[in-house]
Amino acid sequence: MSDGTALESLEIILVNTALGKVKYAGLGGTFAALVDACLRKKALPGFYNDKLIKTAEYKDDKLVLVLAGSKTDFELLSTLDIAVRNIGAFPFDRDASRLLTVEVSCEVEI
Repeated sequence: MSDGTALESLEIILVNTALGKVKYAGLGGTFAALVDACLRKKALPGFYNDKLIKTAEYKDDKLVLVLAGSKTDFELLSTLDIAVRNIGAFPFDRDASRLLTVEVSCEVEI
């Protein structure tokens, strides 16, 4: 549609790691499905490891994830790429006025 109404029905999810930021788009409820999977089910969509999520919380309008184990920033971004695509989102490179943010890191092993 040329008037932009098709884009208005999409949710834009920003995945934020130390490596960088990647935007994804999905239909309404996509972000809620990811939040539900992480908070209530303690699982990332597309992964069967029930110990992958160390902590998950929703604060300051963001889903904040800490994944278990030591991972490179590229591995974190790849993991979230798989999870977000498994809930029906796809890479999105346009500007968006409202972003639903996921911040991800891994636990620091001492």
